[in-house]
Amino acid sequence: MAFRAIGNGAILAVCVVVLAEMCLLAVYDEFSSIPDEVAVIVSVVVGLLILWRFARVGVAVTPTGLKLLNLGRDELVPWTAIADIRLDEGEASLGATAIPYVELADPPSPEEPGILLTCLSGYTFRGRNRRVTRQTTKLRQHWLDHQPGTPR
Repeated sequence: MAFRAIGNGAILAVCVVVLAEMCLLAVYDEFSSIPDEVAVIVSVVVGLLILWRFARVGVAVTPTGLKLLNLGRDELVPWTAIADIRLDEGEASLGATAIPYVELADPPSPEEPGILLTCLSGYTFRGRNRRVTRQTTKLRQHWLDHQPGTPR
């Protein structure tokens, strides 16, 4: 099971693709001896690769733990390393933000006792963000199901 914030990723991916296409067009103008067909194929392939990387950002539930699907590389957080999963409310310019938070049992440093799952965040204009609350509740339930002594 994977959790993703498609709206956030899609908006960011479109912005990055537009910027990448602008860079490719600027390079194409410099090296205009490249055929138009090659320039179009390269720009489409680069755009699709960027969209694919942004579309897969999220959190996947595995039998061994939470797999954080990032842009660069994936990270596995074992169920035994998690102390709690909760929803943090923060302030932003347009309203409050809802961000799932994974508290680690043995954090690498006291300054960072956990992991903010910003890939699942969302704004709350009136009350709670239902999508983020629902995803956090499901993640917490998976964590509770994988605790030692819990019947499966």
